[in-house]
Amino acid sequence: MVTRNLTRAKAVYDEDGNKITGALQFTTPKTKAGVRIVPFPPASATALRNQQVYVEQLRTKATTWTEHDLIIPSRVGTPLSPTTVGDRFRRRRDAAGIPDAVFHSFRHTATSRLMLDNIPHPIAMALLGHKNIDTTMLYTHASEEELIETMRAYFETKNEHHDE
Repeated sequence: MVTRNLTRAKAVYDEDGNKITGALQFTTPKTKAGVRIVPFPPASATALRNQQVYVEQLRTKATTWTEHDLIIPSRVGTPLSPTTVGDRFRRRRDAAGIPDAVFHSFRHTATSRLMLDNIPHPIAMALLGHKNIDTTMLYTHASEEELIETMRAYFETKNEHHDE
């Protein structure tokens, strides 16, 4: 269940009143819709169980551990920095030969796939944690292939009706 986000704080101060820039902090989702259950397929459940075992191994090996109940923590239990996640993603993306894309683009891809697969808008909104359909539609994109196939089918249908 999604109940919190990790965000970069605009300004955080230590106990002495010194400003710490770029600090990470847990926040609540921006809207009530952001607090949600995210269902996943059985293959993901297996991967998550394996990840739990790995995290437990990290926890027992660590000399210090800060518990944050994270699925993918650092080696000491703290959140991974967005820079670290981005660097790891780019290395794996490049190794797989995937064209330039940022990690966030997966949300756009997932949203577009939901729409193409005719998932009802209220379901897609709930899965994505969007408050309104406008946000969901901002994340929806059509590929060039989909545009071409849609127009081909459209004109074939028009020609069939025109021939009658």
